[in-house]
Amino acid sequence: MLIGPEAGARGSLRVYGRAKWAQTDRIGGPLDHIFDSLRASFSELRIERLTVTNESNEELLWFISLPGKPVVLQIECRPAGESPFLVESDDESKETNEVGVAVETLTAWLR
Repeated sequence: MLIGPEAGARGSLRVYGRAKWAQTDRIGGPLDHIFDSLRASFSELRIERLTVTNESNEELLWFISLPGKPVVLQIECRPAGESPFLVESDDESKETNEVGVAVETLTAWLR
């Protein structure tokens, strides 16, 4: 769990964690198509969404991994799952507006 300062007058802290993002979870936008495509290729895919204690601060960051593999990828998007998508590994990052490019990049990094 991560802890970091929250922008605000009181100087309070936000506590960060991860919540499992199930196949039935939807954000309503192109990001859903990215996750659907990845799950079709990787049956054991694990997706977790960054969570914070302050619900007014919606975090649009997900962690993507496979059991038994050391790689943990990230994807960030705009509200409602819209592009651009920022996909990142430990070694690379790419920003794209295209669902297909995001899927191809993440798929290559997971293999």
